[in-house]
Amino acid sequence: MSLNTTTSSSSIQSGESNTFGAVAVPSENFLHQSASVNNPLVNGTGSGQANHAVSFNVATSTGGVTIDLTALTGDGLDGKSRDFSNGGSGGAIKDILIENTDPTNTITISQPASNGWTGFSGAATGFSYPIEPGGHIHLYSPVSGKAVGSTNKQFVLTSSAGTPNARISAVGIAA
Repeated sequence: MSLNTTTSSSSIQSGESNTFGAVAVPSENFLHQSASVNNPLVNGTGSGQANHAVSFNVATSTGGVTIDLTALTGDGLDGKSRDFSNGGSGGAIKDILIENTDPTNTITISQPASNGWTGFSGAATGFSYPIEPGGHIHLYSPVSGKAVGSTNKQFVLTSSAGTPNARISAVGIAA
């Protein structure tokens, strides 16, 4: 299987209207789009390239659910398992989007006591980021990616209550 060209896009578009004293100031708008965010990843294993993708839903819990980037069973777009350590041969995540699809509960991303993935913060422990209901976190590293290895591979998704779903999509160098 070869990866089709994959494009990661992010933008913020907003506007405001304002009144200055008794005089209305015209509405102003802006669109922020960084060209680097809109560059595609093409098939391969070098800079600007990736060779596999996954996208799946996971039910979280208040006890936490561990995501192991070396053992994403049956989650590849072709139905096959994915190992983003590339079978121990130097894999990486180039693009990952984690979305909290629950309308009520927060999902917090953190690292376990051992084998924590350093992709979010550069450290194996200490990262903790709450994703509010309907929110997401997006990491895009198209050149080298964020390494995945046998001791650098896991993160935990913990819900504030109930079992809210998270949607995870990842692209990178994988076996």
